[in-house]
Parts: sequence; C-alpha cells; structure tokens
Amino acid sequence: MNAMARAASLALLGSCVALGPLGMPLVNGQTPIEQVTTDTPEYCLHLLQRLRQIEQNRPPPKDVSYLSDEGKLMCDHGQIRAGITRLRRAMQIMLAPTEK
Repeated sequence: MNAMARAASLALLGSCVALGPLGMPLVNGQTPIEQVTTDTPEYCLHLLQRLRQIEQNRPPPKDVSYLSDEGKLMCDHGQIRAGITRLRRAMQIMLAPTEK
C-alpha cells in the first residue's frame, strides 16, 4: 500500500490511530504490529524440518507425505508460496488431535 492510500485509510479509522516510526499504525499508543513475510526458501526449509521432527514421534498419514513431498518439490523449483501452502497443510494435519 502506498503512503497516500495508507494515509487515506487511516483517516477513515478516526483519531485513535497514529503512525509509528515506520508508518505502521499505532493503536492507543501501543507499539506497531509486526508484519511477517514468510514466502522465502528459508521458511520452506524451516517448515520441512519441523514436519520431520513431528514425524519422528508418529508416522505420517499418506496425505501428509504427499503434501510434504509436493511442497518440498515446489519450493525447490521456485514456487515458494504454493510449496509453503502444502507444507502448512501437512503441518495442520500432523498437529490435529488424533481420534481414539
């Protein structure tokens, strides 16, 4: 968002919003909200390593194996966002409570 659009949207919010040091909105004088960008090859590797750690405790279902393999392949070929999406989905499945 450019500075002009940011200023216009903040003006609509009212006087309770001020701008912090980097133009980030401050609500009630609090520190700015951090923006996290995760579409990097390093984040792909982080997710993959985390999945491998979880898989040591219990074998992954077939869909997790498929999603993690596909996610790794996509990340390796520069399709970072799509790869991260698959790795995150695999992580969600692995971390979901198991039925007994």
